[in-house]
Amino acid sequence: MVTRPARGDLVVGVSVVLVLVPQALAYATIAGLDPVHGLYAAAAAPLAAALLGSSPYIQGGPTAVTSLLTLGALSTVAQPNSVRFALLAAVLAIIVGIVRVGLGLAGAGPIAYLMSQPVVVSFTSASALLIRRVAGRGAPGARVTCRFRLLGRPA
Repeated sequence: MVTRPARGDLVVGVSVVLVLVPQALAYATIAGLDPVHGLYAAAAAPLAAALLGSSPYIQGGPTAVTSLLTLGALSTVAQPNSVRFALLAAVLAIIVGIVRVGLGLAGAGPIAYLMSQPVVVSFTSASALLIRRVAGRGAPGARVTCRFRLLGRPA
């Protein structure tokens, strides 16, 4: 039986959209793709997760680390922001999706517990530094000014 959405469902949906749209645009840019491709990925991943099931451990949509890995893997074979690069990124996403479904069907999820915490933290920290470097190239000469005032003083 289908029930009517609750008010909380609407709040959650709006919250996800407000976070997911700018995040998807940024992740596509980090991956070397046109930002509109981030919107496609952000829409496709939740639909696939709804059909195939979800995981409390794996994010189904684009992430910063996935974007960085995509850029690193494909930039040696195609020019970022090109049609060929976008096509290769789509093929890579399909291959990764097939592998993830296969691992899920094989019950191989607990393998993730074998990665030590220091390895995961180091990988994430190094990724953050690389993402900052990639993101910094996107706005050469940009200046950030603070217009927010906290207790009458610029924050």
